[in-house]
Order: sequence, then structure tokens, then C-alpha cells
Amino acid sequence: MLESGSWAYFVEHRLPLPRMQVEIRAARGMLIGRVDFWWEFADLIGECDGRLKYASAEALYREKAREDALREHGHRFMRWGWRDLSDACLADRLRRALGER
Repeated sequence: MLESGSWAYFVEHRLPLPRMQVEIRAARGMLIGRVDFWWEFADLIGECDGRLKYASAEALYREKAREDALREHGHRFMRWGWRDLSDACLADRLRRALGER
């Protein structure tokens, strides 16, 4: 549901629309991870997370390892939650990360 809300936010704030649920692979085809959003032209991964998604220490550790692996392959990362969709601050952050003014 947060993904749908994020998509509506992108449209409302006239942001470039990313690809959704993209599998990011290493050069030899090994799956690194599936991401919520990917702005391929800027190599920016967007992840929207609710508070309960990482309720356990193990879930948080696995997610951190996945993010580290994606970063090690040169991808940039941005995260947000429900609160971020309530104003234009996230849109401003995304525009800067996407190289827009």
C-alpha cells in the first residue's frame, strides 16, 4: 500500500516515474535484490518501508546486508515512509538525487 501511495505522490509532485519491483542483478546475472523503485537514468533505488517491516533484528540485518550489496554494485539509495508522503520535502530530495532542479 505504501508503494501505491508513493506512486501517487510521484505523480502529484510531477516527478519522473520509476520502474517498479525491479530485480537488480550483478554483472554475471546473480540476483542482488528486488527493489521497490528504480530510476534507471539516475541509478537511484527508492525503497518505501513501513515501521513493521523490520520489526525483528534478523529482518533488519538482512535488509542492511541487501542494501550494502546494492551500494557495493554502485547503486544509490533513498528510503522513505508514510510520513514522508505528507509534504514536499521528499519530492525535493528526490529531485536533487535525480539531478533535477
